[in-house]
Amino acid sequence: MNTDSNTEKLVLVTGGAGFIAVHCILQLLNAGYGVRAALRELKREEIVRTMLREGGVEVGERLSFI
Repeated sequence: MNTDSNTEKLVLVTGGAGFIAVHCILQLLNAGYGVRAALRELKREEIVRTMLREGGVEVGERLSFI
């Protein structure tokens, strides 16, 4: 898959701390997309980042939370 065309695209994932949402975020980040994850409680951000690291992705600036 050519990820160059996806680097400027931003995808919103709702329910960002859920199991399926984290899986989707992993796939999107691996495909080169930027991701904005909606959380009910922003204190869950670190939990999501930990799950993503365990999934093999270091997100850096490509992931933001609302």
